[in-house]
Amino acid sequence: VEKTLYEFSGSASGSNPTGPLANVKGTLYGTTVSGGNCGNGIIYSLTTTGTEKLLHSFCGSDGANATGLTNVGGTLYGTTTWNGSHYVGGTLFRASTKGQFKVVYTFVRGQGNAVYPNVPPIEFDGALYGTTVEGGGSCGNESNDGCGTIYRVTLSGKETVVHSFQ
Repeated sequence: VEKTLYEFSGSASGSNPTGPLANVKGTLYGTTVSGGNCGNGIIYSLTTTGTEKLLHSFCGSDGANATGLTNVGGTLYGTTTWNGSHYVGGTLFRASTKGQFKVVYTFVRGQGNAVYPNVPPIEFDGALYGTTVEGGGSCGNESNDGCGTIYRVTLSGKETVVHSFQ
């Protein structure tokens, strides 16, 4: 039986939820693409009885268009596909369940870098792995940023391109 827990209003409470939800001790955590204080999406918590709480509003320099969340030992990790600079292709961030927020890594366009992450990362062996829709170097199409990558970022913020798609 389906039950609507919460309807996003498009204002400060966010709109257009994206990606998977993360479960931390019975509370759901997620992201939206738009809405929030700056219009670039939010991180929110949601109880199973339908109470939503805004934890963080994306305002551009910290990212925009979040892709969902991953729970790593009670800390939430996620990515954004954009942020406030023309030369920057997204962010990887961490947030506590209380809303403390930090950008762990900023994806920078050019020179074979991973750019524009399109899914939340997964944790493996103490690092975060994910994919990007561009980056990794030339691939013979209209994109100057490459055909995409698989990347690895340590929890302290060191990034490595694991694979570049050709």
